[in-house]
Amino acid sequence: MLEHLDIEYVFLGGPLGGKPSDESFYDAKGKPDYRKMRATDEFDGAVEQVASMPRRANIAQTCSEEDPSACHRLLLLGPSLEEARGLRLLHIRKSGEVLPTNRLDRSRKHQRQIQGSLLNT
Repeated sequence: MLEHLDIEYVFLGGPLGGKPSDESFYDAKGKPDYRKMRATDEFDGAVEQVASMPRRANIAQTCSEEDPSACHRLLLLGPSLEEARGLRLLHIRKSGEVLPTNRLDRSRKHQRQIQGSLLNT
């Protein structure tokens, strides 16, 4: 069906998903450790695949989390795409508002998650 609309669907939820099946990617409190996840070859390969896509088309990454400041797309993928590869991410809110990452309401908790992840990437 998507092909009929000239839309290509590429599933990368394994290496780029926010809830990995490998228990070694979780901390003692059961939270995903994005630093560990970013350190894998599988993650790096999937990010390279995503980073090469805008050369030929716009891309959309989807998730069930409405608030992008609390979503793995920002916490896990954001640093790898925006900071390391210079791509610009836009976040579509339920209201239809489209915000760049620098306009998101980043709570102190989420800012620590992002910074802590980047310290050892």
